[in-house]
Amino acid sequence: MSLASVLWYVLEKREGKSVSVKYTIASTICFLVSLTGYLINVKILSEKYSFKSWEGIQYKYFSLDSFVEVFNGMLLFFGFQTGRVLSFRTVLTASACIFFLITVLCAYISITRKLKTSEKSRFLSLYFVIGIIILVLLYSFTDMEYDSRYLFCNLVFAIPVVSINLKEADYNQKAKKWLSVAIIFIIYVGGVYRYNDIRKLNYTAPTREVVDYLVSQNISNGYATYWNANVLTELSNGKIDVWAHAPGNDMLKDIDQLFGWCQLTEHNEKSPQGKLFLLFKQDEYSSSSLKELLKNKEMAYYNSLYFLYTFENYEDLKNTLTNYTFEFNDNKWLTKGEDKNNTRYLYQDGTSYGPYMSLYPGTYEIRIEGKCLNQAVFDCVYNNGMNFVDITDLECNDEYATYKIVISEKISETEIRVHNRSDQIVSITKMSIKKLP
Repeated sequence: MSLASVLWYVLEKREGKSVSVKYTIASTICFLVSLTGYLINVKILSEKYSFKSWEGIQYKYFSLDSFVEVFNGMLLFFGFQTGRVLSFRTVLTASACIFFLITVLCAYISITRKLKTSEKSRFLSLYFVIGIIILVLLYSFTDMEYDSRYLFCNLVFAIPVVSINLKEADYNQKAKKWLSVAIIFIIYVGGVYRYNDIRKLNYTAPTREVVDYLVSQNISNGYATYWNANVLTELSNGKIDVWAHAPGNDMLKDIDQLFGWCQLTEHNEKSPQGKLFLLFKQDEYSSSSLKELLKNKEMAYYNSLYFLYTFENYEDLKNTLTNYTFEFNDNKWLTKGEDKNNTRYLYQDGTSYGPYMSLYPGTYEIRIEGKCLNQAVFDCVYNNGMNFVDITDLECNDEYATYKIVISEKISETEIRVHNRSDQIVSITKMSIKKLP
């Protein structure tokens, strides 16, 4: 875009070119520069980093909530703040709304040529308005996830839209001067006020503590969800390399299923080496299936925001994540049955299934304890039930059942299933998966 701006300026100075030709050439230059950036991204950066694709975006019916969300996001960018009415925030909020209205007015005046502004101003205002319209339509008619920072690339043009129009508008010069001074004053005062608020905050203090601990222990590789991974790498100045999972992803299903956004491509090709860590925010940990697997492992470090576990190597991590004990208290992974007092009851044609975890090469023992287990049928499937794993060494009586499975290559979405095909009630008090040495 810098190159396009320079060439645009040169074209503005040349004589004998019609306005339509100049802006057509300028738009073509902008397109070519953007295309160059795209090619750099695809041919160079994509070799090193993975990027999230937007191919999955779907159309939806018009959403008024999305429209309001974008509108509120624009007001926030102009300086709108929530808070007490009887405070200085009211002055800043009123000023933000006025500046927003001035921007809308300037764009209207420029596009309609009400006050004899230049073609450059008109073109910029059209670009600004069309960009906003596209954003509104995108969020209102598709399921694209909203994030206010996506508005910045367009709303930043509000500043030149206002400044250029105030300079060029055929109107009272004194009034324009005082309006410009007022706008600049409010922006500076609001900026200082906002900066003073923000400088008191220290959102990364707990993360810096984690970084200090990892560096002191010479641990430079590990796993975390995306936003934690991003910050760890930044605060450690690249000393800590983090394999990032999608926010909300349950790492029990597959520790190697990484988030495809700003991820080093080599992370998909190799596992962390040496001693490594597994980091959770406390709310992530409370809702993670890994909590059950880690309950007997000593936590290496914790603070007000994070829980941190360490492992000797990748194999140690895998072994920890493949020794799983079911909990029977929430009717999860269950049909035609119920959980009561930490016991699972399967009625006729009932099935217990789950936990949809990944298993790595090796031999595993499955042990089930309860009542009437000799009336049950056992199997093991993966890939969402599409494939079966052979069961060996099955031993079963009324109170327990054990069997082994041999995994030759990594499988995902593994389920340990118990079916009740009898008219008796089958109860399960304990069910576990253990990797054998």
